[in-house]
Amino acid sequence: MRIVLAVLSALLFVQTVHSTAQDLSNYEAGISALNSHDYDLAFDLLLPLAEAGNSDAQSKIAHMYYWGEGRAPDYAEHFRWSLRSAEAGNPTGQFDVATDYYSGRGVAQDIKAGLKWTTLAAEGGDDYAQLALGIRYLNGLGVSLDLERGKHYLAQAVEQNEPRALMLTASAHIFGEFGFAADFDKGIGFLKRAAEHHHAGAQLSYGMHLLNKAQSEAELSEGLKWLTLSAMVGCEKAISALVPLRASVSDSVAERATELADQWLVAQPARAPHDHRDYKQAFCSTAPIVNALTATRDKEGSETALHAHTQNGPLPL
Repeated sequence: MRIVLAVLSALLFVQTVHSTAQDLSNYEAGISALNSHDYDLAFDLLLPLAEAGNSDAQSKIAHMYYWGEGRAPDYAEHFRWSLRSAEAGNPTGQFDVATDYYSGRGVAQDIKAGLKWTTLAAEGGDDYAQLALGIRYLNGLGVSLDLERGKHYLAQAVEQNEPRALMLTASAHIFGEFGFAADFDKGIGFLKRAAEHHHAGAQLSYGMHLLNKAQSEAELSEGLKWLTLSAMVGCEKAISALVPLRASVSDSVAERATELADQWLVAQPARAPHDHRDYKQAFCSTAPIVNALTATRDKEGSETALHAHTQNGPLPL
């Protein structure tokens, strides 16, 4: 009898391992289909997993309903699947539920419920939720103003290199806001990190900063590289700025900037695959950092240096 039980246990273990491996394979295939915009295949692969309780698949199905990928947009279905994912403990699902409650999208608006799910998501490690909660406490939005608690959640998002959290921290240091000590250099350090993590507005701002203090053609190319990267994802301010800037520098400087941008894109991993949140739209905001960087430059030093390396005098920043 013991031998029979042992054999049955072994067979059950093998079957479970096989089933788990198959689920993982189907999930990865579903994500691949999403990235290839084959939404019918993605839905067919992910829906059985979602129905079986896979919280990541539930979140992806929710997103497909939200964005109308392969089916009509359905916010009620987005909320239903997000809630299933959230109740299973998935931080992404929890924050999606929170945003639905905040906006009244697919469910009756309930700010208190939104705050509850945002807190759960933040504590579960969702960087978006950490940023959102930090902003709420720093500004007293729906909660009592609490700078220390706000800085705590913001720091958690920064630790995960969430681009907007890095940008907000950069601004807080540059302007001495939200209880942060004014420290321009420290702010620039966070601005650079935001640029390195695909924040298009930070790329524009950091590029402007480098151009303002450029002392050589190599430094000009490095500054233009960041503006070029920002323009590549459609940031209109960067696109507008590049036209006069490129006309003000030599062809070799402009060409080198494009080469550097291409090399950077090859070397740097993109954000998480098939994350439905709109990075391009959300990350093009630069105000008020660009204006601050322009206003605080050393005009006698930087513009004189720029004049020596451009064709038509100081760059029109």
